[in-house]
Amino acid sequence: MVGGFSESPMLQKRIQESVPQDKKFIIPKEPGLAVLKGAVIFGHNPLVIEARRARYTYGVGTSVIFEEGTHPDSRRITSVDGEDYCTDIFDEHVTIGQELVFGKTNMDREYSPLNKDQERMTFAFYASTDPNPAFVTDANCTEIGQFTVDLADSDDDRAFSVTMVFGDTELHAEAVEMATGMKTKCVLYFLG
Repeated sequence: MVGGFSESPMLQKRIQESVPQDKKFIIPKEPGLAVLKGAVIFGHNPLVIEARRARYTYGVGTSVIFEEGTHPDSRRITSVDGEDYCTDIFDEHVTIGQELVFGKTNMDREYSPLNKDQERMTFAFYASTDPNPAFVTDANCTEIGQFTVDLADSDDDRAFSVTMVFGDTELHAEAVEMATGMKTKCVLYFLG
């Protein structure tokens, strides 16, 4: 038990009463300073934390080939090539509770533009409290950032991979165009 409120004897007693007896309950000597000390230690040596567990399911908003009977008709869009797609799909990169190793990438995914003449593609990143969200428009999904990939100089192979990198104090995302190796990066923020 750490943080400023953890110094309250009344709070300590109530939490100890609600924790099963087979669980070990720990209160450090200075619970109010424990969070601050941890932040200072992490600032001096970020490698002190090797891994974390994801608090949210993270993913990207995308479109997939429309499947009759599987996707709702209200989400159907048609590309300039005449192909039907289901839009606003939550493409999961990381699931709640998944171990995230410091500085490692998680789930590289490959994407391509819907239209062959598309010059740029904007990616929106989302966090969800649901382990398996279906759509980015679900009530439990929040947009946490976006970036635009420039495709104007691309040849016919316009695919690129999108990667999320966890660790440090920020969540980073990167897109790499497969044909050219050109990178686009951004930092994702939790506002609100």
